[in-house]
Amino acid sequence: MNITPYLIAIVGIALIVEQEYVIAAIMLLIAISEITLPNLNTITTTSATFIRFGLIGALVSLLVYRFLT
Repeated sequence: MNITPYLIAIVGIALIVEQEYVIAAIMLLIAISEITLPNLNTITTTSATFIRFGLIGALVSLLVYRFLT
């Protein structure tokens, strides 16, 4: 069992306490996707590609929003 996603989730929850909501959302999104889809990089189906680019789009948009506000 890989502990890294759980550590990322703990950091995300700590960031919520510190009121850094956008960065916390990024951390929790990464943690949830790693926990629920651990083999996403090895799957080559079309749906996995949509999920991969959807996660990338969500992370990039949250980062852009965070640094422009």
